[in-house]
This record gives sequence, structure tokens and C-alpha cells, in this order.
Amino acid sequence: QLCVKLVRLKIFPYYLHHTDAAHGNRQFRVSLDRGVQIWRDLSKRISGLALPRYVIDPPDGSGKIDVLEYIKISNNHDV
Repeated sequence: QLCVKLVRLKIFPYYLHHTDAAHGNRQFRVSLDRGVQIWRDLSKRISGLALPRYVIDPPDGSGKIDVLEYIKISNNHDV
């Protein structure tokens, strides 16, 4: 509902950030798998204009990247 209301106000949601582990935000954090599932469910319910990019800001300072790309890169490093 939030994304749709924002678009109606001509505010286009750009990023949906995966929550960093920080003191005091434990109740707001989800796993990457759960976050991807939430984003995929959202993508089935709203239009492309209202769908923000789901991003993570890795601790290495490389900047925001799409979570799905981050998972792919992380899995390649583990191999």
C-alpha cells in the first residue's frame, strides 16, 4: 500500500534497503532469502513504477548492489 500511495503522490520508490545488522534493529531484520521472498511477493502485486530496487550496501564500501546480484557474487566467492 505504501508504494502505491507514494506513486499516486508522484513519489517513486527507488530503493528498498536490506537492513544492516546494527544495535537495536534486530526486530526489523530478515534473512536475505526472506527479504527476496518479500520483494518477489511485492513485485507480483504492484506495477514496475511502484516497485523499488531491493539493494544491499555491503560492508566493503563498494556501494549499493541489487540483492540478487549480491547473492550471486557471494555464492561465486564461496565456490
